[in-house]
Amino acid sequence: MPSLVSFPVSVVSAAFVVGSLLTLFLLRRCQVRKTLPYPPGPRPLPLVGNLFHVPQSRFALAWTNLGAQYGPMTWLTVPGQNFLVLNSFEAANELLERRGSIYVNRPRWVMLRELLGQVSALLVQCGI
Repeated sequence: MPSLVSFPVSVVSAAFVVGSLLTLFLLRRCQVRKTLPYPPGPRPLPLVGNLFHVPQSRFALAWTNLGAQYGPMTWLTVPGQNFLVLNSFEAANELLERRGSIYVNRPRWVMLRELLGQVSALLVQCGI
């Protein structure tokens, strides 16, 4: 009788995990995209996204450089939030004036409004 070679359970488990991950990767890669692609932008890194592409100073110059490299619309992904940077008046006018009704239900910046409200209250108290 031929002898059956038995593999250790860990080898079989590892092969199953690798095979499952490879199958998921291939299925996801071959999946038909149901949404339109995002505008061009720097390739995000795993976990941190485009955090290192967001400028810390000289914002206007940094956004202008990104616009020169990627076009009038640049897409950035920071963990937990996606950003569309508009680098031309024409792109801003097209998206905000002509198609503005599409974007009405976007997240509100409550904290920013509260902070700006406190700053304007301080300016009024100081007589500025």
